[in-house]
Amino acid sequence: MRGSRLLILLASLGTCCGDGSENAGECQTTVPGEISAGHYILPEIPSKQEFCMDSKGIPIGTPYTYHIAGNVPDEYHPAIAAGVESWNAVFFEKIGFDLFQPADDNPNWIVEGTIIDEPGDRMMGITQPPEHTMIIMHRDISPLANRLRRNIRYFASLVPQSQVDFDHISDQALIEMTIQGVMAHEAGHILGLSHNFLASADVDNYGDGVASSSVMDYGLSPFFAITPGPYDQATVNHHYFVLAADQEFLYWGAESEDGFNLFANLHDIGQDPLEFQRHKLKGLFADYGTYFAMTESLQSSYLEELTSAVFMFWKLVSDANPSREYALAAWAVFGDYLINADDLLLSVMLSGEIFDEVRQSFEFANVGADIANNLDAIRQTLEQRQCGNASKALVYLVSELRK
Repeated sequence: MRGSRLLILLASLGTCCGDGSENAGECQTTVPGEISAGHYILPEIPSKQEFCMDSKGIPIGTPYTYHIAGNVPDEYHPAIAAGVESWNAVFFEKIGFDLFQPADDNPNWIVEGTIIDEPGDRMMGITQPPEHTMIIMHRDISPLANRLRRNIRYFASLVPQSQVDFDHISDQALIEMTIQGVMAHEAGHILGLSHNFLASADVDNYGDGVASSSVMDYGLSPFFAITPGPYDQATVNHHYFVLAADQEFLYWGAESEDGFNLFANLHDIGQDPLEFQRHKLKGLFADYGTYFAMTESLQSSYLEELTSAVFMFWKLVSDANPSREYALAAWAVFGDYLINADDLLLSVMLSGEIFDEVRQSFEFANVGADIANNLDAIRQTLEQRQCGNASKALVYLVSELRK
């Protein structure tokens, strides 16, 4: 079923007021946006498992077994089991037994691990047929733990009340939460569920203390779902047990026929993607003061996240197809960061891929050929590695446009 279109006003960017009397970030501008909303939309499960009910809806009574391979560190086995078996609560009342059960002999599903010695701040799971999941993690957990703590500092005030005491949680516990969420997600794929990248915008159906309605989202760690959410439970009830949903959900899968949805971004929360990115940039730039005290692996993680955040900020500005005033409002925020940035920050903020998005945002705003020529001149300045001159030229260009 195709979802209807819900119009919302996107409160997007903090800006300088027109008279210059306020600081960047204290005034607001808005741009209209859309959320593709699925009303009772529970997409078909193309590979629904046949281990629960027969064609007449009678429980078959066969558990689906899994095995954690020996190349997964022992300390992570409980978190993996918790993620997989979190689905048992969704099925138990209907089938009368625990659906996912551990087994050493002839398991239906094998979970293996790949440990990477190089530093990194990501963890991921890959599930492929026949049922086999690979968890990829780094031996040094400090970059990932550090990124999770940044998210806690930046966004804890924006999510529902959590049952987790993030002020006192250990790094190891944060990593175990992440593993549990990854494995709950992969178990959802085993069941046949696809991604739902609008779950983090489905604020009316957030789970308890979780900024998402589905474990099938790529949510914002550590605020993502680590157990099946309301959307997941409704999907299972609908497709396995032919029970109608009694609530409305937002749905957007990886293969959506609409092609693009401004609100289906990964690793974010809420219904205001641009404000989310602005909030993230504010935190990242504030943390730059500690950059040179970081270890090499933490510096690499920080710069990677900053580059990604700057790129996504401008991608969202250009994809929002903004007005001239809107593009300039975005520059009012960004210009302050440029003016105060050193060469390292400038090289991140004005890299080639990011600059392409910057130019596109100006083109969408119909600023004229003369501005495009000025941007080309600024690009040449960047290619000559004169980042400081380029940033000053961009700030001057915006100030002239605002007149």
